[in-house]
Amino acid sequence: MATKARSPNYPQISLPKAVDLAAKLYEAAHTHKASASSVVSALGYGGLNGKSLGVISALKKYGLLESVGDSEFKVSKDALTILVDPKTSVERARAIVRSAFRPALFAELRQEYGDSPPKSDEYLRAFLLKRGFVQSVVDVPIRTYRDTMTFVQQVQELAGDVPAPEPVDDEEDDMIASALQPTPAPVAATPAPVGNPMPALSADDMRDDVYKLPDGRAFVLRWPAKLSSDEYEDFEAWISLLQRKLKRQIEQ
Repeated sequence: MATKARSPNYPQISLPKAVDLAAKLYEAAHTHKASASSVVSALGYGGLNGKSLGVISALKKYGLLESVGDSEFKVSKDALTILVDPKTSVERARAIVRSAFRPALFAELRQEYGDSPPKSDEYLRAFLLKRGFVQSVVDVPIRTYRDTMTFVQQVQELAGDVPAPEPVDDEEDDMIASALQPTPAPVAATPAPVGNPMPALSADDMRDDVYKLPDGRAFVLRWPAKLSSDEYEDFEAWISLLQRKLKRQIEQ
């Protein structure tokens, strides 16, 4: 079966947009920790789904959001500096530059082009395509990068030379994945029979598939026969995170 091509990970929103969203969270929770559901509510989303997952991931990639415990978050020190310092503050300017280049992709682009991106998108497009981006979506990270760099250039002179920050590890997304997991249902008084852990549903209600390994072990997947577009988007985001988690379990 053909595998759907996927682009490498990158922030889904630009840094200016991420700062605006961090401001909403700061207004709602200040520097206190908040649950994932409280965070997305403060950011203006109706609940935990594929879209709000991408936004939380972007805020974390820029270093504007910190993980606290297993499934809580708070605004970071750099986010607070950007939000409350005067616009003439050198520390604020430096925090903006650090945030801009925390995403691994933007750090790579900085190594290639410095702090001034090329005027033509063709160079950026070639750079991204050679790193595995899909042709149909490659213009999205280009716009996100350009908007971020415009923000950086507004404070570049004030910030001066800012050392490259530590890139954000994609493992951080596992925290978001766990936050999206539904709360386990109470255990039924009569346990389900061994070998039939799923509720009894007709073949018309569910679909399933099995991928068997040579030694007899298998990957088993079951899903509802009917899905809305939003439900599929949430599932696709969860599968993407699960793939990265499983890849890190591969025995060396």
